[in-house]
Amino acid sequence: MKRKFVLIAALVAALAVVFIGCPYPTNGGGESTSGNNSGKTGGDEGGDEGGDEGGDEGGDEGGPLVINNPQFTGWGGLWGENNTFDFNAAATNNCRITYAFPAEASGYTNLKVEYTLTLKPGETKPMKVTISSGKKDKWSGDEAGTDLGYPESSTTANMTYTKALSSFTFDCITIKHNTYNDQSSSFTITITKITFSND
Repeated sequence: MKRKFVLIAALVAALAVVFIGCPYPTNGGGESTSGNNSGKTGGDEGGDEGGDEGGDEGGDEGGPLVINNPQFTGWGGLWGENNTFDFNAAATNNCRITYAFPAEASGYTNLKVEYTLTLKPGETKPMKVTISSGKKDKWSGDEAGTDLGYPESSTTANMTYTKALSSFTFDCITIKHNTYNDQSSSFTITITKITFSND
C-alpha cells in the first residue's frame, strides 16, 4: 500500500514537470527573451530610425537623395509640364524651367542633374542650355542668380551636369534655353533624375 502511494506521488510529480515546463531562458542580463522583445539595443534603434528616414527619400542615412522625374515649373514661350518641355528657339520670351530643392537636400554638398536633349526634326544648330542658380517667378525678365554652365549638344544625347550645391543660393535650379546670337535649335528637354549627395 505504501509502495503504491509512493509510485502515485512520483507519477504526479513527473506529470507536473511535463505540464509546467521550464522557465524561459535569459540573455545573461536578467531580461527574458520571450514575448515581444526583439533583442535590439539602443544603438540598433537609433540606426533603424535614421536608416528608415533616409530610405523614405531614396537611401540609407548618409546615402544620396534621388529624385526621379523631378517636377519643374516652366516659364516663357515653351510647351510641356512636369519634367519634359519643348524649348522653342523662336519664342519671344526666353524658355526656362525651375526646380525648387526639397528641404531634405540641405544636408548634402553636391548636385547631379541627368537629362536628355532631343533635337527637333529639320533643326541643324546645336541644342544649348544655360544652368543658373536664379529663381524664376514671372514670365519674362532676368532673375537674380548666377549662370553656372552652358551645356550643349549637336545631336540627341543623354547629358549629366554636376555642381557643388552651395552654388545654388536660392535653393533651386533654373535651366534656360540659351538662344544667344540666335545659335540654338528648337528641342525637347527631359530631366530624368536629380541626385543630391556628399560624394
